[in-house]
Amino acid sequence: MMINLLAANIALMWSNMLFRVGIVFGAALGIVCPLGAELGFWLSELTNGTVSLGLIAEKPILDYYFYTWTIFLVFYFALFCSFYVGTEYSDGTLRNKVIVGHSRSEVYLSNFIANTVAGFVFYSAYLLLTICIGFPMLGGFQIFKKGEVVVYVLCVYGIMAALASLYTLIGMLVSNKAIAIVICVCIALVLFLVPIFQTGNLQWEQYFPDDWNINGIDYAAGEVNPYYIGGIRRLLSLFFLDFLPGGPLVQFYNFSYLYNYGTHAYALHPFIILMGIVFFVSVPMLVGMRLFKRKELK
Repeated sequence: MMINLLAANIALMWSNMLFRVGIVFGAALGIVCPLGAELGFWLSELTNGTVSLGLIAEKPILDYYFYTWTIFLVFYFALFCSFYVGTEYSDGTLRNKVIVGHSRSEVYLSNFIANTVAGFVFYSAYLLLTICIGFPMLGGFQIFKKGEVVVYVLCVYGIMAALASLYTLIGMLVSNKAIAIVICVCIALVLFLVPIFQTGNLQWEQYFPDDWNINGIDYAAGEVNPYYIGGIRRLLSLFFLDFLPGGPLVQFYNFSYLYNYGTHAYALHPFIILMGIVFFVSVPMLVGMRLFKRKELK
């Protein structure tokens, strides 16, 4: 029965307009990412470095931009998951599935799997077009080894599954579609704003490399940097920069800046990323299934 339920969910999802738009959106991001990198370099060369679209004013390489715009795909994914599950509520589909004999665990799990499949398809469209456009335009990888590329790609797929678990939790427990969408988008914002804040703090070095003026205060080269984060706080910041689903994607997004300015990716430890994926897939799913069993379906 679980197979039939899952097949019905996938078929319904395939006919969903937002799902098709998500594929197009992922493919468009995959095209624009390397094109934007090349355009930034072209403008920088044309204007002697005064205009670069915020990109590094060097010849772009595929390593910098292979994963970059996945971060935007995740916000659309939040919209899709909450809307897809919310539609099942508004149409009475969830209630009917329970009435015909499907267990609530099966209903919940089938929706999580469907959302995960959608996330995989969206990212696959992005990945395919990035490869097709990026390799001819930017060339092959020059920093990442092939094994690293594969591991990081698998990490992104895992992160999509973790986000699907979070979004499914909200979608299955909040019957109001509009509220569910708002909550899911807010979750996506928090998951990215926290690593962005951490990344900004971790960029400070322990000692000023040259003379600085911050908020009207002058600091000499070699002077202790009061903004530097050290000790346990730094270890925790580095850990959560990998552990949170948005952390690795934020690092990928900033990779060209981090690498060129000597900070590189602060963490990107696949084992810690995997720990975060397992946590954010399993915990929301277990909590959601338990709470969904108690929820009154109208």
